Amino acid sequence: HDLLINGENFSSRSVVGILRALARGDANYVLLNRDVNCAGRSTQYFQAAPHSPHLWRSFVRRHALRVDLSDGEGGFCGGGHFGEAVQLTPFVGYSDQTHFARSEWVRERVLPLVGSRRCCMEFALHEIMILGWLHDPACWERTYMLGGMDDGAFIFDLQKNGTCWAPAADAYSAEKEEEMYVPPSDRITHPTRPGLTLALYVDSAVFAAGGGRLASSGNGRRRPDVVCFPDS
Repeated sequence: HDLLINGENFSSRSVVGILRALARGDANYVLLNRDVNCAGRSTQYFQAAPHSPHLWRSFVRRHALRVDLSDGEGGFCGGGHFGEAVQLTPFVGYSDQTHFARSEWVRERVLPLVGSRRCCMEFALHEIMILGWLHDPACWERTYMLGGMDDGAFIFDLQKNGTCWAPAADAYSAEKEEEMYVPPSDRITHPTRPGLTLALYVDSAVFAAGGGRLASSGNGRRRPDVVCFPDS
């Protein structure tokens, strides 16, 4: 994969929050999603269990973390005021996508579960961890995604592409809708940031090779590595 950090969403603040959660043992693994966390590809994979929206929301309320960066302390959501915090959303399973993990957990849990299988780790681990949790919820491995459900993408995957939030005027311009049209009623808008709409990102080098122009970021800065289109 040809990966690119999305500097608009991922910063040193994110790293500090993740490392504190790992160092305390509150999390064993934190994923940097290549899609918006609530996008279709993400929810199909990361919300395979719990199997219903009600159970999934209950699971998130119980295990979600907010790591306070103001004084080095953190805690579980619902525990009071956290000030400046990094949010981590729990999920059941495993992905080979970009992530941080506790080395002890990788040695003692991940590698033995993979065993002698010659495959991507997620091909073995995702199903094993889901089945283990279904058998006994206490077996949850404390796996998390960075951010809340409206956050991401944190990593741009320039080979497989993905979804991100982008200005509607850019991603859904008349020029781009000639390539891919999505009715206004089907567009997903950001719940708290007016003007941003869920969009498909692609490698700008591929787009430019076809005679296209480069995209701009939400704050007007030129973003020379990805270009956004309507999300179908």
